[in-house]
Amino acid sequence: NWQEVLRYAHNLKGVCATLGLTGLQAQFADIVSLLRSEEYTVAQLQEKLVAVKHEWQRTLQYIEQLENA
Repeated sequence: NWQEVLRYAHNLKGVCATLGLTGLQAQFADIVSLLRSEEYTVAQLQEKLVAVKHEWQRTLQYIEQLENA
């Protein structure tokens, strides 16, 4: 259900913005824009999800560094 995916991506974008996770917020904003365009392929969406995963892993590394400081 692509409408549900859009809703989740939009919610995650908002949560990331609230938490100041600007990198993740930008990645989710890209996904929201892509889904709203309704002119996308599954491959394009998968590419965006790979970027989100990369940014998520980077964010977790920063959090881990803060915990160990």
